[in-house]
Amino acid sequence: MLSGSGPPAVSVIVPMHDVAAHAGAAIASLRAQTFAAFEAIVVDDGSSDGSGDVALAAMACDARFRLVRQPNRGLSAARNAGLAAARGRFIAFLDGDDRLAPEFLARMLAALESDGGAWVACAVADCWQDGRRTVHPAIHGAAMPDGPRRWPLEDWAAVIAHYPSVWNKLYRRDLIGDTRFAEGLWFEDHAFYMTLAARAGHILHLPEPLYWQTRGRPGQITATDSDRIFDQFTVLEGVRRLMAGPALPGGAAGFARLASRLLAERAPTLRDADRRARWLGAARAFLAGQGVAFEASQAPSLAQVLDGGVPVSVVLALGDGDAAASLAALAAQDIAGLEIVLAGPGAGALAEAARAACPGRGVQAVEPAPGSVWHLWAAGAAVARGAGLVLWRAGDGAEPIALRHWADAGLRQDADLVVSAFRVPGTGGYRDGWADPAGLAGPCTAGPPLAPAQPGAQPFHPLLAAKLLAAPLARAVLAGADDLAAAAPLDDMAAMARVAALARCPVWVDFPGAQPRPRPLPAPGALIAALASPALAGAEPRRLAVRGLRMAVDLRPPGQALGLALWLLAARAALRRAGLARGAGPLDPGITRRFARMLGLVAR
Repeated sequence: MLSGSGPPAVSVIVPMHDVAAHAGAAIASLRAQTFAAFEAIVVDDGSSDGSGDVALAAMACDARFRLVRQPNRGLSAARNAGLAAARGRFIAFLDGDDRLAPEFLARMLAALESDGGAWVACAVADCWQDGRRTVHPAIHGAAMPDGPRRWPLEDWAAVIAHYPSVWNKLYRRDLIGDTRFAEGLWFEDHAFYMTLAARAGHILHLPEPLYWQTRGRPGQITATDSDRIFDQFTVLEGVRRLMAGPALPGGAAGFARLASRLLAERAPTLRDADRRARWLGAARAFLAGQGVAFEASQAPSLAQVLDGGVPVSVVLALGDGDAAASLAALAAQDIAGLEIVLAGPGAGALAEAARAACPGRGVQAVEPAPGSVWHLWAAGAAVARGAGLVLWRAGDGAEPIALRHWADAGLRQDADLVVSAFRVPGTGGYRDGWADPAGLAGPCTAGPPLAPAQPGAQPFHPLLAAKLLAAPLARAVLAGADDLAAAAPLDDMAAMARVAALARCPVWVDFPGAQPRPRPLPAPGALIAALASPALAGAEPRRLAVRGLRMAVDLRPPGQALGLALWLLAARAALRRAGLARGAGPLDPGITRRFARMLGLVAR
């Protein structure tokens, strides 16, 4: 416990600037620590929203807390002010919008004293605004260790593998010494961390996520689209000088990897078209000036853009549906390079609106002769410049990070098909993107390339809006536009049958990135009658019929309970008339027993 006769064991430095909504939780997490012998130096860096007052109230006159107020000088200056005031033998940092697990100080201090080293790091829990919580070991390219581990820091490759963040660590004060943060710059953690790492010898790591980082908060430095993003180049220049010195070997290769990673982390924050164009030009000039090639493995889609390519084209078929909703989803995408191809009647007139809604994106418009959605997609795909194509109906959309994730997954694995999970419209329900993964020639696991489909199998969920196809594969599938149009309303399944036959290297992204538009329920009899289409020749009729009915239910407009009940009765009768009721063949593994009962396929 603290006493008035000596300094505290640990000083926790808490910089705050305009985080009033989070300041109380940050202080509460410190007051809840199971280790009590600490001091907290809270530095209110010129907040305009009362962050300091919120923090002061949360301290509740706890003598372990001190509030330091200063004019706004930036995060580095606030941390330096905390270091100047700190009295503890150990130092920790807590950002004012984050929290510590109750056992953070106890676990970190006990581990460090047992290890005898100079510092210890822990895994991180990312806490999102929608309530999601994801855990990362805070070590790039490493699975979560199963226990405490010493990581040698014998070269720069080992150093840059760890998060450079100052806040998921506990330091012996003598490791920090007189090292301070460079003031006036963003992304200041890197030089501070690397300076310490160059003389530490090793770092101890705990696999527990003891640091809880708030993610997605407006105003966060790492997510802010402003010209301060250009500070990254200044920081990298300083890091390059440090890594070129004699402290550790492997500086050139380590710098190339670090620069590529940090540029890849910055690029998705750029939404302003002019700033994105200037930043991409500056990135090309910086890499060329440093004699460094961008490592495509860090962000393959960004590598394509830096080389002048287009990673993704979204071909938007116009007609029924809300094209403005699709354009809004495209405007929100964080991928550096994106082309929009409008296909259908009125595409030319819509092109200017698309350019206004999605500034800085390439926009093309084609108006082929009237035809099906498949003919519109075929015409758009013929002119698209992207390495991968996404085929949307007007009204389809995706999460802002989806197209980047899909493109990176496909390019990183040299895949010709990316299969994504998706959200069920109107319900928030989740579908993993598979109809029957047993139809693959090998196991289905997220991440690595998958084996192709077995001959004749159709393992993929038929929703095309949740797929990215390599441009040659998309064009090969759309070459059969006449047959696909004739297969309506099972045309999506007919298309996926062609995809399954042609795709040689699929990859799965287990992230519900696609947000398909609702679609009216088709007539069940017409849907089942379409099983006679040549495009579905040789398929299992019962399996495909129920798959199509399930997809129709998933994509129906919300709020049609009575209409859905009547539709299910009609579907049940149509299955019976077609001889596809009980005992007529297998179903997809994702078809629930409840849904099968609704269709009269199993006994109640």
